Amino acid sequence: MIIFIANQFVGNKVSTGGDVLAVEIAKKVKGKLVILAPKIIHSEIAKAVGHGSLVDTDDFRTGSETASSVLGGAVTVFHYLVRAWSTSIWLLRNVKDGDTIYLTGDFVCNTLPAWLLKQKKPKVKVLANFYHRNPTPKATRGYNYIVSYFSRLLQGISLEIIKKIT
Repeated sequence: MIIFIANQFVGNKVSTGGDVLAVEIAKKVKGKLVILAPKIIHSEIAKAVGHGSLVDTDDFRTGSETASSVLGGAVTVFHYLVRAWSTSIWLLRNVKDGDTIYLTGDFVCNTLPAWLLKQKKPKVKVLANFYHRNPTPKATRGYNYIVSYFSRLLQGISLEIIKKIT
């Protein structure tokens, strides 16, 4: 079985480079495919991929589709933690040795559950999609400095986790 962890969505569209790439890869998967993602994106993924099972990792609706403000960033991090928790539970209950996990982004909501699973089931394979490095807060003009700082910090933590589990 191949499991895609796609917890990074903030809105209800497949829009970033990493998301689009993950969908294109999922379309080509033969055999059993499971995609773990927030409920708000399920219809978009189902339409784009056309096969596989979808598992809901977060069905909260906050109305916030941006993480560029401090409040939006805090809400997004909260959702990422909920998604990481529900994904970890699903993985621990359903993944078997020999299965493959594909991380569709370098976000903590994808990497933390994969790291936890590797602690319990080291024979599970993990692949990761690292699309781009977030710029430093000083280089992100027009964005909130605090949001940019934490975004880069969390991505750095995720990249360290990816190095350990792939």
